[in-house]
Amino acid sequence: MTISSKFLFAGTTIACVSAMLVSACAVAQSSKPTAKAKPTACHLLTNAEVSSTIGRPVLKSTDMSIGSDMANCTYYSDAAGVIPVASVQINLRGGASFYKAACEAEPKASGKPRPALSGLGDQACVDNTPAGSGIFIRKGDKLATVSTGVVVGKANYDQTLAFAKAVAAKF
Repeated sequence: MTISSKFLFAGTTIACVSAMLVSACAVAQSSKPTAKAKPTACHLLTNAEVSSTIGRPVLKSTDMSIGSDMANCTYYSDAAGVIPVASVQINLRGGASFYKAACEAEPKASGKPRPALSGLGDQACVDNTPAGSGIFIRKGDKLATVSTGVVVGKANYDQTLAFAKAVAAKF
């Protein structure tokens, strides 16, 4: 073996060992537990989809994680994010208990029933008030709460129902 062959062999060996160490480090890094991704709600519907369901322009949306199991997306009719027109909050766990509290216990205590809706998830109920319409949708142990704001001084239930159907289809 010539001197140049020895250097070539040594260089190739070092390169191979280096590649194996990098590979081993990458495997060790990928096997470490990673932090749980925070939930998001804006991924359910685009601004254009929300706009088409509620019949109002949606120029901006903001997503906010609330702990490890909840998120809220607010849709705005202005680019500055001042005029909210719709929102969706998702609870990834505890949906059955949240639904029971919102649609059964609270209305029973206040004497204001929240009518059940069919065709939206496993269970759904509506909270239609002068301040706006809200619909609670339970699917398994998840809960989505959708709402739209007041339009020209009155709550628009039809817009909220269309928005809820779009969310339920992707939730």
